[in-house]
Amino acid sequence: MDHVRHVVDDLPPGCEHTMAFWGVGDHGGGPTEQIIQWIRDNRDSVPGARMEFSTMERAFNAMEQNAQLPEVIGEIQHHSIGCYVIERNVKGGVRRAEHALARAQAVASDQERFLLTRAWQSLASHHFHDTLGGTCLPESYPFVIGDLGGACALAEEVVAYGLRRRMAKLPGDPLPRLVLANPGSVEFNGWHMARVWTERDWKADWRLLDEEGMEIPFQRIGEEIGHRCILFHSRIPADGLRTYRLDLSQPRAITASRVRVASDRIGNDSGLEIRAKVWGQEICCMDRVLPLGFHLVEDGTDTWSHDVVRYAEGPSKAIRWDSPEIVDRGPLRAAFVQRGTIGDTRLTADWRVYADNSVAELVLDVDWRACQQVLKLVFPLNGEQTRMDGTPGMALGRQNDSRERPLQDWTLTETVGVVCPDAWAIDASPERVRLTLMRAPFYALHGPIPGVYPRAILMDQGLHRFRFRFHLQPAKVETLQAEAMAFHRPPLDADVTQGMPTRYMRDGAQRRQK
Repeated sequence: MDHVRHVVDDLPPGCEHTMAFWGVGDHGGGPTEQIIQWIRDNRDSVPGARMEFSTMERAFNAMEQNAQLPEVIGEIQHHSIGCYVIERNVKGGVRRAEHALARAQAVASDQERFLLTRAWQSLASHHFHDTLGGTCLPESYPFVIGDLGGACALAEEVVAYGLRRRMAKLPGDPLPRLVLANPGSVEFNGWHMARVWTERDWKADWRLLDEEGMEIPFQRIGEEIGHRCILFHSRIPADGLRTYRLDLSQPRAITASRVRVASDRIGNDSGLEIRAKVWGQEICCMDRVLPLGFHLVEDGTDTWSHDVVRYAEGPSKAIRWDSPEIVDRGPLRAAFVQRGTIGDTRLTADWRVYADNSVAELVLDVDWRACQQVLKLVFPLNGEQTRMDGTPGMALGRQNDSRERPLQDWTLTETVGVVCPDAWAIDASPERVRLTLMRAPFYALHGPIPGVYPRAILMDQGLHRFRFRFHLQPAKVETLQAEAMAFHRPPLDADVTQGMPTRYMRDGAQRRQK
């Protein structure tokens, strides 16, 4: 009875409906026969109230009829900060499935939309706060990960069929073609890397032509190990299709390099430079220098990080980087790879700069081998008191109060913008920003325990990939959101051979002569 009285006390003026939950056990026990009978016997026991068995949908529909309900804008949480990053396979699987299903919905036939409904329902069930939060027993997650993979596989199949239906309407062409598609409602404008089909060995004088026959500059990527990947810039409207042709009719135009390479740095003609250091890396743009570091800090909290609002300052262990290795030398992209060690964890940083672009890109692989520690990517601020963070549904202003907060896709300070679709937590003070990358608690541990136990299972051990883009020039929220979307939903590419003569590649040289 005290529980019933509590939920009806202090309701907003005019609100005539609220919810009271009953049950035994933690997530799955449910109401007993005794509780059900008690509710039936006492449904009118609270003056002015009546208890009815109902559903969440009925309750929300009833409460929505009242226009006097207060509106709250902003955050109403600060709880279980450890849940923001753990069980990365599930969190990443949910994000992939969300974007894959949204893209599939845009191209699906009526019959395929019916099939997608079940996948959406499965995905929604895994937003449950222990599943997505990473606090289930370890035995639960193989099913969850498999279920999310099934939703992604169905979505990708629907998208593939949708793309093939559109490609079937293209006229024949004697040249090999590469089709880029952008399903959905957001334009793509950026660099794209595609694997191209050329039947036989790559020929150095291939040209890439657009629909108007104009030659498109491109750069081969991974040619030292035989990969047939090309990098080029493309702009594809929402729900649009672009067709490119591979041609051997005349020599390929020479592309002047707009990137620079040295033994310990890469840069471009836009004033951007990335320098490799033993202790980390520096991003330089015009007269600004942004040093980046990685902090590994001790974490004695439980799986949830109960009763904690921030993690310790660090680092507890220093990082050391090996000498960089240049892997891309232009003309459109320069890149170096640098490997480092921090504690028992190995890092591989793939830094990239592009022509005509003042944004530094990082692909970071973390081979996580820590125990009860937190890994953070850190860069300095100059006394800034506030920032804007990406959150579900809105850009949210926050104080730089050092509290751990959940994050979605990007963060923006007065001086630095970071796109980070794979980093899901942040803490910032006026002096520095720390993006939380990894934690290593034990599974489903509801309170701290001392020591390490032979059968205890540490979370998220193994290889994880993070993608970043750093803006040192003034950036807009819309720009960061668009770049995050490009990470989540890159163009689809496919080869088209319809209309090509048999064994085109074998007699390509003779065709040029004729």
